[in-house]
Amino acid sequence: MKKQILLALSFTYLFSATAIAENSTNAAEGFSYDYIDTSFIDYDLDTATTKTQYDGYSVYISKSLSKHIHFLGNYMDIERSNGNTLDLTGAGIGVNYPINNSTDILIDYLHYKWKAASNDLTPSSTTGKINSLEPKIRHQFTDDIELNAGLVRIDFAGSTTIYKGFKAGGIYRINNDLSLKFEASRAERSPSPLDMDSKEFGIRYNF
Repeated sequence: MKKQILLALSFTYLFSATAIAENSTNAAEGFSYDYIDTSFIDYDLDTATTKTQYDGYSVYISKSLSKHIHFLGNYMDIERSNGNTLDLTGAGIGVNYPINNSTDILIDYLHYKWKAASNDLTPSSTTGKINSLEPKIRHQFTDDIELNAGLVRIDFAGSTTIYKGFKAGGIYRINNDLSLKFEASRAERSPSPLDMDSKEFGIRYNF
């Protein structure tokens, strides 16, 4: 009986030591920048007299190019209830740097091409380009929960239109490969006033 207890205690000790070592190794490795996010998104555009809502999906890709640099790609397809659509395709680069084992600071830049299609009585389409800049922070709050927050700046190429605001969200780890993602943002447009609110819920696949 004593021998069995000693064997059980020895096994428990070895298992705990292995788990602690693995957790320490994962913490030392820091954040992953190799992932694909697939999300449902909702945009609300409000002025003093009107309210417009778009719903759709987004596919967002991040791929490490080096220790502190990552490639970014994004495709969004959103639609109004009246059938008007907006497609955005973007690519860019990000720079990340760890403050400590649980916190990274980063700056993400994407250049988008967009196409808006109207299904009114006289169908038409317009195109343009957007530059998006997001400085933000990633923080590992617990082993399974990551929190992030940052600023948002969006400007339309060839125009004086600029959106400025903030973004915050969280990642809940299901396992080493899959996580749940939630994100919300709010930005204000200038020079003509308009509020843009967004909500995003999806799944992250780490590769």
